[in-house]
Amino acid sequence: MTFVSLSFILLISFCALLYFLFPLKYRWAVLLAGSMAFYWINCGSLLFVLIGSSLFTYSIGLWISSIYDKEIIEIEKNNAITGSEKRQLGD
Repeated sequence: MTFVSLSFILLISFCALLYFLFPLKYRWAVLLAGSMAFYWINCGSLLFVLIGSSLFTYSIGLWISSIYDKEIIEIEKNNAITGSEKRQLGD
């Protein structure tokens, strides 16, 4: 599918229509579905590779976020220690 083909123009038009019909909360899903449809039309069987790599990347992002959140909690605990408590701990 080239970018000037009728099928591409129809796909983009349909995705744009759905994008503006859906509420803001779900517009990301319309864009994701449109992107997946584009890849499915162009390369068929490689869509599973794209889905697999997308899920892997998403899960790694969640893992990194959880590590970051744990570090923030630890920093907040350390900042909550008062001066007298620091002297008692020997710092």
